Amino acid sequence: MVLKRLELSKFRNFSNLQLDFNEGLNVIIGQNGVGKTNIVEAIHYLSLARSFRTNYDDALIKHGQEEATIKAYLDDEHRTHKIEITIGKDGKRVRHNDIPLTRLSTLAELVNVVVFEPKDVNFFNGPPSLRRNYLDVHLGKTKNLYLNGLSTYENLLRERNAALKKDNIDTIEIDVLQAQMVEASEVVTKGRAEFIRNLNEILPKVLKELDPSLANIKVNYKPFVTLKGDYKTNAEAVFNKAKANDYKYRSTSVGPQREDFITELNGQDVSEYASQGQKRIIALALAISPYFIATNRQKRPIIVLDDALSELDANHQQRLVKFINKFNQTFITTTSFPYQGSELYEVTKNQKVIRRRFV
Repeated sequence: MVLKRLELSKFRNFSNLQLDFNEGLNVIIGQNGVGKTNIVEAIHYLSLARSFRTNYDDALIKHGQEEATIKAYLDDEHRTHKIEITIGKDGKRVRHNDIPLTRLSTLAELVNVVVFEPKDVNFFNGPPSLRRNYLDVHLGKTKNLYLNGLSTYENLLRERNAALKKDNIDTIEIDVLQAQMVEASEVVTKGRAEFIRNLNEILPKVLKELDPSLANIKVNYKPFVTLKGDYKTNAEAVFNKAKANDYKYRSTSVGPQREDFITELNGQDVSEYASQGQKRIIALALAISPYFIATNRQKRPIIVLDDALSELDANHQQRLVKFINKFNQTFITTTSFPYQGSELYEVTKNQKVIRRRFV
């Protein structure tokens, strides 16, 4: 999938903006504060109908306006897709080829966008929820079965936690919900395990391109249950063992919602032993790797790298730019870009965008 045209109306600081893009590398350049990230934020919004910068859609609407619109035209090998998202104070509306979408999750099936942003360097030292979200986002965009399984499990988890908080706990209700959670959790935990197996094949190859000294890398998944033997038997045993604790603290203490993974460099935990520079490059590689995990060309994501060059030295910048030039389509924001052969979109202080080719 390739984004050919993006139109913004009353989105962030842009009143009206129309941009045409090419395959390959598209560079959005400009001083800090002019709106570079707003453009790639809109591109990412096409995939999940949510921002990677804020949980509040109101922040996306230009000050003093009632709604914002993102319109995009994307090409795959077979046809053009028109996506239009209207963001209002009372919610959002999404249309695909002028037909309303009733499920926002359908967007992820149509448009796959992955993003790297500066705060991703905190990925390794942050809470496990950051790392689970990484798995859930990438798996949810490419595997409907996983997305459905995760949604089912999360709904059951909410029901079980609510049941545990009742004054008189209904143990039969807890057992029924637990049996359903075991079944749903199998899709989630096995899906994550498969993704990480694939990631461990791809990630060292990506890092070999970005920084060969970091290629001895491994991701260790920490599932809540052993994956050896019969899954349901093992999962039921874990839930049953935790049941007394769950009754005591009125909350579900085991399950996919407690899982994590650890990234190791040369056998040592990246969160403890890697430098900030090394963490940044490894985080970049984790953002890029799903491109190669996608099973077919049309599932391969559009890559968005927000301010990815700012903390890299010249050597690592050159390596990154050379590598991402191989992708279907990449968007990168930066304050300067001295590399030839790219489409440049210069954002000015008055929110105009000047397109030029750097040859």
